[in-house]
Amino acid sequence: MERSDEIYARKAITLDGGSNRPGAAFASTSRDFSGALEPKVSVITPAYNATKYICDALESIFAQTYQDFEVIVINDGSPDTEEFEQAIKPYRDRIVYLKQANRGPSAARNAGILRARGEYVAFLDSDDAWHRDYLAEQMNILRESPSLDLTYSDVLHYTESVSAGTPYSRKCPSNGPVTFESLLREDVAIPTSQVVVRKRAVADAGWFDEELWRAEDFDLWLRLAYQGAKITYQKKLLGRHRVRSESLAGDNIKMLAAMIQVLLKLERSVQLPADTQALLRQKIAQTQAQWDIEQGKFCLYHGRFQEAAELFEKANGLFRRTKLRLILLGLKVAPRLTSCSLRIFEHWRTRWNSRRAVTRKGRALGEASLSKLFGNKTAEES
Repeated sequence: MERSDEIYARKAITLDGGSNRPGAAFASTSRDFSGALEPKVSVITPAYNATKYICDALESIFAQTYQDFEVIVINDGSPDTEEFEQAIKPYRDRIVYLKQANRGPSAARNAGILRARGEYVAFLDSDDAWHRDYLAEQMNILRESPSLDLTYSDVLHYTESVSAGTPYSRKCPSNGPVTFESLLREDVAIPTSQVVVRKRAVADAGWFDEELWRAEDFDLWLRLAYQGAKITYQKKLLGRHRVRSESLAGDNIKMLAAMIQVLLKLERSVQLPADTQALLRQKIAQTQAQWDIEQGKFCLYHGRFQEAAELFEKANGLFRRTKLRLILLGLKVAPRLTSCSLRIFEHWRTRWNSRRAVTRKGRALGEASLSKLFGNKTAEES
């Protein structure tokens, strides 16, 4: 395996020079902090079309009770650069600001990690925010267990219309130890904006894969676990994640396709015991069937009934669900009515889930708890 110091050297060549010279599009427009003492943590915040949200993210960082950190903001070739730079102007003397051509979230995070001076890196996407004690809580865990490489926490998912939000752990709980196998089974799920990880461990695992624009975080967590990184989590709610349909994670069909790409790459590139190999193949089949369902819905809604039927038939071959059998029957008897009925069902299911989230937390309680929980200007104004 390539030594981590060799990986660092190769990355430096790739970004700052090299035959393809991607470093030509990579520039720093920030203050020079090279003479300052090295911070313990480097906060990495990639940004693309983030003018509306970046100040919330930065306010939550600078409100941290733990202050031994630096902040690196990477403008990933955003079309709103002029407005974005105006928005971050009040923070420019406190951040390292990097600009590059649009190369995706993996390349943006890698650029930040390469520039990072901390022993640990913490990821915060530009539309997310942290609890004011987030870094203090995470660093306490790492200090108490020096052999750990990565720790993460729970996070509140919310939309602009449902301010109460829902804990990420309600939909994607973490139970039991974090291993390669438990990540594959989705017994555990790691929200990227709640991760603090040892920088050297990221290098040892091979950095973020810059070919991936989605599921790149899942890919890295799997490789970290495969390399033997020690990972833990806490169930405290220490951040908030804004759910946006226009984000890269908002397109479920493309996200599932990226997941399949990650899993197939893994199957080709690593040697696994027979039982783990079987688990990986099962996961590939399940994810493919989920993609078939989502793509089938898309075809159904756009009048491509024969294609939709073929996709639902493939998915039903694995899942054997009553709902899929009913859809297949409907496509044979009344495809247009089936399309309309499924649209209505999906619409009301979404509304019902949103209403349950509000009822569970209470809208007033949710808004008040955000203000109390985050204890900063961002939370009070949201």
